[in-house]
Amino acid sequence: METREFSNKFSRYRKRLLSYASGRVVEFGIGTGANLPYYRYDVEELVGIDWSDKMIMKAFENIDACKQKEKEQNLENPRNKVKLTTQAQSLKIIRGDCMNLKTFKDGEFDCVVSTFVLNSCFDRD
Repeated sequence: METREFSNKFSRYRKRLLSYASGRVVEFGIGTGANLPYYRYDVEELVGIDWSDKMIMKAFENIDACKQKEKEQNLENPRNKVKLTTQAQSLKIIRGDCMNLKTFKDGEFDCVVSTFVLNSCFDRD
């Protein structure tokens, strides 16, 4: 099963889950950015964290591809503006480890999101 096909099979769950996210949100294991289209406008700031440089690069590639597709679709049909990347007001993706969160203060985020991350967590002890 291809990654895109796998992602599409879970789109209804992503949409439902992320409809609850609002305010300042941190997503651990942002990966390729599969959740990005499902964040709504009431997400003031979205901080995505992933430990894999390859996944972060893929997320940026996907964002760029979605922006291009948005632009094309909106030129074709200017009355029905499409938003394919994310509706979050601010997006920041950083390399980091969800096991080491010293970068952030307690209570800094209103919501924490983590989907399909447990397969990438390692016991370091």
